[in-house]
Amino acid sequence: MSKISEIVKSVDPNDEMLKTYPGELDRKYGTLVLSKKRLLFIKEEGFLKKTYTTMINHSYEEIKKIERNGMRLAFTDTKDNVFVFKSEGSALVVENSLRELIKTPQ
Repeated sequence: MSKISEIVKSVDPNDEMLKTYPGELDRKYGTLVLSKKRLLFIKEEGFLKKTYTTMINHSYEEIKKIERNGMRLAFTDTKDNVFVFKSEGSALVVENSLRELIKTPQ
């Protein structure tokens, strides 16, 4: 299964993928996906034969707190689970994108 097919099966058909950010979530490599309605993390495993698994699939209403510390972005869900995403790029860019989507009505 490809990364795109893993994303497609994880979101509503009326949703739209907006941004993707490679990095690590809790020391697992993959891609943070921001859609119009949801935040997902697709874990990537394997070298020659890659497999993809959805580790996080949260609506933006389920995210209650976002904190950035250097290249790390921590977000807490409504069940008080804390997830730490280490961006390969700018954590500030990821944070700004996420904050904009959380406050935008869908």
